[in-house]
Amino acid sequence: MLEAAADSAASRWSGFPAWVLLDTTGHIDSCNDATIARSMTNQYGAIEVSFAVVNPPALSRCVIRCPDLTDDDYSILPTSSVTGADGAFLLIGVTFLHPKDGYPVIDVFLYRAGPGAPSLHLLPRPYPVGIHSNHVAVLSSSGDHCLVVVPDQRAEKSGAVNYKLHIFSTRPNCGA
Repeated sequence: MLEAAADSAASRWSGFPAWVLLDTTGHIDSCNDATIARSMTNQYGAIEVSFAVVNPPALSRCVIRCPDLTDDDYSILPTSSVTGADGAFLLIGVTFLHPKDGYPVIDVFLYRAGPGAPSLHLLPRPYPVGIHSNHVAVLSSSGDHCLVVVPDQRAEKSGAVNYKLHIFSTRPNCGA
């Protein structure tokens, strides 16, 4: 996935490239302090996301860490993937396996690289089924604001197909 970083984010971290090629599969590892952002999952405690940034054509990596999970929690260790991006914003889906029944539990986060310190926000539930699909749009409107738009396809009894748009805004009360 080719992602353009926001100019303000690139200038904030001297030595970081203005754009990167990003591996869309997240990796479990310790996190880099320069790009680290923290949040809370719905059920499994704290989560940290950072990026191992390298110059293209090498692939930069998304790294996640859940410090509240121990080695004994190996059965629920998360998998993650970057499912959308625009500018300094990346949409990251994190899937945990429920420890009792093995059913996947999905949390979706929006990572902002800048301006300012990186941030990580858990998107509110409920998530439409397609939030991990290639139909998700991350639309940045400024360095500090974006919309996440997910079309939810609905088939009517008449055979017509309609869409309901699920919209998450980083700006409260913006009318989205």
